Amino acid sequence: MDKKYWEEYYIKHRTPGQPSPFAEEVIEYLKPGTTLLELGCGNGRDTVFFSNNNIHVTGIDQTVDQIDFLNKKFANENLKFICDDFTKVTKLNGLFDSIYSRFTFHAISEKQEDRVLYWINENLKTDGLFLLEVRSINDILFNEGVEVVNERNAKITSHYRRFSEFSIIKQKLINLGFNIVFSVEDNDLAKYKDENPIVIRIIAKK
Repeated sequence: MDKKYWEEYYIKHRTPGQPSPFAEEVIEYLKPGTTLLELGCGNGRDTVFFSNNNIHVTGIDQTVDQIDFLNKKFANENLKFICDDFTKVTKLNGLFDSIYSRFTFHAISEKQEDRVLYWINENLKTDGLFLLEVRSINDILFNEGVEVVNERNAKITSHYRRFSEFSIIKQKLINLGFNIVFSVEDNDLAKYKDENPIVIRIIAKK
């Protein structure tokens, strides 16, 4: 992952803003009082949103200064932040009812993705949910930047991005024993300013 890029990015984007459309979409699947882990929580926009809806949330991200800021300003009995690389985490305190990843799988290699998916399966409770949003290979940005040697669907523009294939990511989850509750690949789901990316959304049940 481009740690330096994201450290510099969050210097300018410290405070959580409005929750993402994906977080607002999936909140109906999350029961009050349950636990959720967010992988790559960034500035905590969705982490804070979930905790405000009575979910016990842990956010994990490798940007040290940002995690320090979030813990000082937003941590409470319902919400905590951990500074770590989510592709290398071994064991956290207990299993989770839900694990959430929005626009973080595009920051890791496919080898890292496979390890993380296995880890997610091992760290979800029975009937737990994995909630994923990631850019698709059909997104316009896939045609930009420089290809990363020996990595499928990875490009360098201002930073590293790896784009996902709808059928492949779903099949990986099915192979791990997940049931696909919901899946879609489309635009108009993650609009941001002038951007309207084609993204993949998946809700999978263990």
